[in-house]
Amino acid sequence: MARHIETTEIPITELRIGMYVTKLQVPWSATPFPLEGVLVENNEDIIELTQYGNSLFIDQSKSLQSTTPSLLENISDQTGVFVGLEESRKKLRSWRKYCNRKYQIQRPLNKELIRATYLFERFFKVINAIRRDPEIRSVKNTRELEAVSKGIVDSIIGHPDALVWLSRVKTCGSAVFDHCLRTAIWASLVGRSMGLIKSALQQLNQAILLSGVGKIYLDKKDWQHCDNPDIHPDFAKWSSIALKKLAHSKIEKKVLIILANMTERLDGSGFPHQKQGRAIHYLSQIAGLAETFDLCMYPIRQNRRRTVGQSLCRVYWCRDRLFDADLIEELIQAVGLYPAGSAVELSNGEKGVVIEESKERRIRARVIITHDKAGRFKRKPQVVNLGGRNYREVIIRQESAELPLNGQQSKCLNKALLRYHFGFIRGTYYQYTGLLQ
Repeated sequence: MARHIETTEIPITELRIGMYVTKLQVPWSATPFPLEGVLVENNEDIIELTQYGNSLFIDQSKSLQSTTPSLLENISDQTGVFVGLEESRKKLRSWRKYCNRKYQIQRPLNKELIRATYLFERFFKVINAIRRDPEIRSVKNTRELEAVSKGIVDSIIGHPDALVWLSRVKTCGSAVFDHCLRTAIWASLVGRSMGLIKSALQQLNQAILLSGVGKIYLDKKDWQHCDNPDIHPDFAKWSSIALKKLAHSKIEKKVLIILANMTERLDGSGFPHQKQGRAIHYLSQIAGLAETFDLCMYPIRQNRRRTVGQSLCRVYWCRDRLFDADLIEELIQAVGLYPAGSAVELSNGEKGVVIEESKERRIRARVIITHDKAGRFKRKPQVVNLGGRNYREVIIRQESAELPLNGQQSKCLNKALLRYHFGFIRGTYYQYTGLLQ
């Protein structure tokens, strides 16, 4: 006989240690709890659960018999715990009220790749404009920068893998501006995952791209410690330089506020004003986090490169010290361990490159196989779906920093990708015109 489930709805203030919670006012997937149902073991669990509504359902049969008073009834310890509850609600990140969008993939990857490629060309023009006009006095350059920021947002919303892929395989010839573009893309991924409105995403992108105005004036020695999550004053001075250069520009004030706070950190260890907590604009926190993540993975002035997993790990240990832990969780969810463009080794010994990520199962993805089990390059690279036919039991084992490809092998890989995305005729056309090289 099936067991009768005795569920009862109670106000959140009556929640006690020992109760078994079966249902919240939000899906369990939106919480850090691993299972659909949780036994309340301590006051920290109670405080965590207060973030997900004013009431919840408990299962009396699974709850433990306990005389532990609720938070409101606990008079002797009410001051400490209830203050913790109130602080938790205040901490309940104020930026969540701006996260009211749910974005779905709007265009197939092959169509978005073409749009993203044209966006790259437009970004190159913006770079040249900034070099000629570093103070962005020209209204035309301001509008062009706004257009690129809008284009990045539209592309990330349309299909995030396209720009992520291109940013990892293409370069504009400037390490600083490559870094700024990748940072804008990572930040857009986080904002998309959070559900930020488009206007906020565009302001965020514009501020990050403008950070290049200050970074191009840094000396080589200023970049020596840039891959350390703890921000160094020599590197952080780019913010003051950028603001001085842009003082007489036509850039929107909101964008400059984001820019001015990018080098501040949650615990007050940032620069130039040692701001703490909510005094730092939430978009600046996202921008600073994305900047740190990219510099951990692609340290400028250094030859080594870290994998996505290694970089996420370095950032993760800074949670609630340098960056809001919730934002770091959003970064991990948005980027994933194997984003498009990641060189990976499969569990069957083959190697390849991720061309499209699986949001449902991170270790499954669409991969183009470049090397066989013996480590030999395949003259005709093959696109496979992990978990599909002939690869049902194959998963990604680990990410590699890079694949050892020479010029000819890179051409073979590009040819296979173009024909996969666009078919034989259009793929051949794009190959010979060089549009998507």
